[in-house]
Amino acid sequence: MHDLQRRLISLPWLLPLMVFALLSATTLYIRDRQVEIEYNAANEELNRTSAAYTSNIDERLSLHTQFLRSVAAFASTRHFPDETSWRTFSDEVQAFEHLPGMYAFAYARALNKGEKDSYTVDMRKRLKNDQFRIFPPTQREISLPVTLKTPLVCRIFNRDMPTP
Repeated sequence: MHDLQRRLISLPWLLPLMVFALLSATTLYIRDRQVEIEYNAANEELNRTSAAYTSNIDERLSLHTQFLRSVAAFASTRHFPDETSWRTFSDEVQAFEHLPGMYAFAYARALNKGEKDSYTVDMRKRLKNDQFRIFPPTQREISLPVTLKTPLVCRIFNRDMPTP
């Protein structure tokens, strides 16, 4: 009986220790679950934000694609557009209203090496300007001189685009 009393006397410290261990484990589990919930919420918010950005980019790319298709259709209807048709086209397209961040666009005809001289002569006649030339001079096989620009700040912007 003495042994039993001694064991019962030593048990009071065991119960608080078990309660402490149980409460500590529960607290750690709850904290771990809370961290996981916060992580998942932050991840979901990031996914929503990414989806919104992706949708916005997709919408803008779609508008740019439509614009580029209209430019391609315009370019395919004429061998070389004149300023009047270019102005009409650029006014009808209204790219500056529908494509944020676009400040200018231009028509650049691809010229093979053999076409450069005839193009220069044609542009000199068309513009009544004997000083017209493709700038800078190049020996590449293809040149892309910008000839019509919107907004029409200047009539001719004859710089060869691939040239740095």
